[in-house]
Amino acid sequence: MSRLSEREITLDEGIVNQFIELEDEDGKKFSLKNFAIGDVVFEGYIFDRDTFVLRLGVSDKTGFKSYLNNNSGIRVFRDGLRVYDYGEPENDWLGLDLRRVNQPTKRLSNNIVLGAVYLKRTDSFDLVEKTNREGFVENAAYEAFRNSILHTLNIIETLRFSDKQKLRVVYGPTPKSEPVLQILGDIKEYVDKNVKEVSVKKEIIRYLVKVEDDYKRINENLLKAAGAGLSMSVVVHEVEKIILEVAKVLKAENASVRAMNLVKHLEKLIDGYSGIIRKSTQTNEDLIEVIDQATTNTEFRLASHNIIIIRAYRSYKGKSKTKIARSLLIGSLMNIIDNSIYWLEKAGRPNKRIYIGLSEEEEGFLNIIIADNGTGFLLPTDEITEPFVSAKPGGMGLGLHISNEIMMAQKGKLSFPDWGDFELPNEFKVGAQVALGFKN
Repeated sequence: MSRLSEREITLDEGIVNQFIELEDEDGKKFSLKNFAIGDVVFEGYIFDRDTFVLRLGVSDKTGFKSYLNNNSGIRVFRDGLRVYDYGEPENDWLGLDLRRVNQPTKRLSNNIVLGAVYLKRTDSFDLVEKTNREGFVENAAYEAFRNSILHTLNIIETLRFSDKQKLRVVYGPTPKSEPVLQILGDIKEYVDKNVKEVSVKKEIIRYLVKVEDDYKRINENLLKAAGAGLSMSVVVHEVEKIILEVAKVLKAENASVRAMNLVKHLEKLIDGYSGIIRKSTQTNEDLIEVIDQATTNTEFRLASHNIIIIRAYRSYKGKSKTKIARSLLIGSLMNIIDNSIYWLEKAGRPNKRIYIGLSEEEEGFLNIIIADNGTGFLLPTDEITEPFVSAKPGGMGLGLHISNEIMMAQKGKLSFPDWGDFELPNEFKVGAQVALGFKN
């Protein structure tokens, strides 16, 4: 891979440093120091089984895949002695394959990892081997041990996804190398040059054209099916957030009018997202009122995390009305606010702030600016609008992708401004900035 260079990740890397404290799959912090486990050393290799990668230098592809199938997994060693049956093909003790079902493009599967975990016997007596010698007793120490490895793999998966994207850009298949259509084109060209009998030539080309048309139609139908599946993921993603808000409001206000408004918004949101497949209904809306609705929908969660919203948009003096799909924009704003809440908690700031303002650009765009004083973006901003890309452990990675798709459907744009592009208070220099731009 001469067109790519290797990289070394240290503890100072943004995402590693941010997740230096151990968390379980539910986001609860824990420490190995509460148990007699000692140092846990992980070493491993992760492979890519995609065809275009294997073409870069694997001569015996069948043998290579067979080797991975028979030897992949993460083994455990204590003082150099193997603890069975961790790492055997039939024992996916970390549940890697199950995790991959929810995030197939990001998560590791058991059959691409060759890994080992090393422990010292004198330091790890809280990890008790079963009497039948098949692994450890599943006590609290074992759960902490297992979760510590999963926590590390979460970080590795996020970093690896970025590398995979670069690999596919440089070496991956391109439209020109689309195999089926390329082969059909080559055959048609060969027939045209070498078949002398005109009637035979026409007949062969007629069949080739029919095969090409059938292929394109099938491909299009499959893409539609995949799009429907993604749309369902989108709906689930958004419904979960609204239901969370409904639950908090019901608890705090005993089924008030506000709760009813949230339920109505939920109904509109589902209608709105089904409209992505068709065309979202646009109405002339005041962005100030839309932002107010989005922040009202999240105010209980913001209050529970002691986050203050700086509502600079309310002092905007220009024209704030534009044609938009109201429910979709509210959902997008809630997504971005939700991300800010998470990363502000991660940053551990004493004074957590979210800034929301309105600003016009010379290009004729009216922008909603959302900024926070959290960690900033831990992944490259050209990657985070891709579906299923997330720096959050266990995150679906759909929020910014959805927002980007919605903005494009509205003839607008989603961007990630640099410091100085818009006038913001200095306290937001270290955090994340997102701009939703509407053609004014």
